[in-house]
Amino acid sequence: MLIEVERPQDRTEGYEARFGPLMQTEIGKFQINANLLWGRHYRAVSNGPTELGYQAQIKYPVQPQFEIGLQAFGNLGPWKHWSDHDQQEHKIGPAIFGKVKVGEHQIIKYNAAWLFGTTAATSDNTFRTQIEFEF
Repeated sequence: MLIEVERPQDRTEGYEARFGPLMQTEIGKFQINANLLWGRHYRAVSNGPTELGYQAQIKYPVQPQFEIGLQAFGNLGPWKHWSDHDQQEHKIGPAIFGKVKVGEHQIIKYNAAWLFGTTAATSDNTFRTQIEFEF
């Protein structure tokens, strides 16, 4: 379960709260993740409705330290009454995942994806990367 509260530096944006289940399963060598996330801005200049978004990925190990797969992200709009399909944001694309050992108890984990927009409201191309340093 994810519970997140964010306070941007720009105080006009107010606070953002997100919550939802984080789900994972394995089928053979494939690892599948699916997250449903509800989010809303509070104490902002313009408070909007609670929105529903999703994150999903599938990974397949090529080597012990390297995996390939797909990632997808989207926002359906207000959770009680989804936006029209053309106003929703959906993007999907190929991704790589890996980890590099840099010390006895230190690892750098990374993932990167090239995502393609599938609706008019979504950017045509997005490059997304995430790097973690575990120590």
